[in-house]
Amino acid sequence: MFNIRLSPTWSFTYDTDIAKNKCAFITTEKYQSKTASISVEISSKKNSSISLCEVTVFAKDDKWCEEPPENSVPNGQLEVSHSKAVLHCKKGFKEKDGREEYATCENNTWSYLNLECVEHKPNKEHWKSACPPPDFPETGNYEPKKAEYDVGMEINYTCLGKFSMFVDNAAFGQPKTVTCQSSGKWSDVTPLCDTLAKLKLKNLTTSINPDVKDSTLIDGNINSCFPIPNGTFKFLHFSLERKLIVYSTLICFRPGRGTIKVNITETLHDTYDIDQGFKNVGCVFSSFMKNEKKTDHVTVQVLPDMASSTLLCEILVYAKKYKWCDEPPENSIPNGQLEVSRRSAVLHCNEGFKEKDDKEVYATCKNNTWSYMNLQCVEEKPQKDHRILAIVLTIVIVILTLVGLAIFLHRRKKARRKAQRK
Repeated sequence: MFNIRLSPTWSFTYDTDIAKNKCAFITTEKYQSKTASISVEISSKKNSSISLCEVTVFAKDDKWCEEPPENSVPNGQLEVSHSKAVLHCKKGFKEKDGREEYATCENNTWSYLNLECVEHKPNKEHWKSACPPPDFPETGNYEPKKAEYDVGMEINYTCLGKFSMFVDNAAFGQPKTVTCQSSGKWSDVTPLCDTLAKLKLKNLTTSINPDVKDSTLIDGNINSCFPIPNGTFKFLHFSLERKLIVYSTLICFRPGRGTIKVNITETLHDTYDIDQGFKNVGCVFSSFMKNEKKTDHVTVQVLPDMASSTLLCEILVYAKKYKWCDEPPENSIPNGQLEVSRRSAVLHCNEGFKEKDDKEVYATCKNNTWSYMNLQCVEEKPQKDHRILAIVLTIVIVILTLVGLAIFLHRRKKARRKAQRK
């Protein structure tokens, strides 16, 4: 059996003899005291052993409600969590003021907003569409491309080449799918495609195998790996192109057992275990988003188990720069979409529209703050006047040519007559 203790006065004992599954879920909903630690006491019978595999903890915060909110909005359904409820009106309806947040929770109590789903009568020109073309990341793409998107339609974002995708400051496996909602908005923010910091592996004299080139760890190829024999400790030192603020790392390796520790600064690091839970190459992502300290190097410590060697295949490092924003800018320009990066947003007006002053840069970032320009996409009028003018000029030129030719022939004929009289 094992005993889980949250405080000196609260604990729960679980008898493993009656366990039918490999996992036991224990709820403590009535427990209201805060704690900074959890202890697990394990005891087994003399003729038996227990293998503890995983401990997962779910915690409440101040914005937490035990029960979902009541839905009193006709023609709408709620997307609920412990902290809030978002209203989605049924097809053919929309929230009367364009709002989405129906209820919020604080101290186990729901606060409701007066939202209504009213019948939506679209404009005749746009009755098939609810969402405009989406913003998209620099060095990225999305499919399918359409002038208009119906409610429920999905698009897939991808990043080009070796660029990695980030959504809400977390790495995201490509492609990223977003959906057109009845509110006329896309279901998630625009992802960002981030570039890698340039790395150089130093201190090759400490290599276990000096014949292995340093490029195997930073060549962008996860199939070229760096062997680390069992029972040996390996310390790898990577230098950056200059002092930068590292915000995430990605390390890839082949099956084995051991421990990897990534050190960003003297006080900032991440440690994780390698196991045999995959067939080919596994990758682990470490996030250091709150880091604001610059460094000119990153170190990786690898310690394989005594009975297992390890193949370290690739290390990728992402760093913040001076012109950097965590989130993409908001697009408030009708008939236009943004091409966004961490440092700027470029406006692309929809077909049939153009920027009124022929400008492109809509927003720039500095110190995690966006500065916006007053850009507008205005309707582009066909150049009919230019075509008419060109036709008129052509006719005038032809007439003048004919008149000139007639004058020339008349004078020539007159000159011949004078010559004959003489």
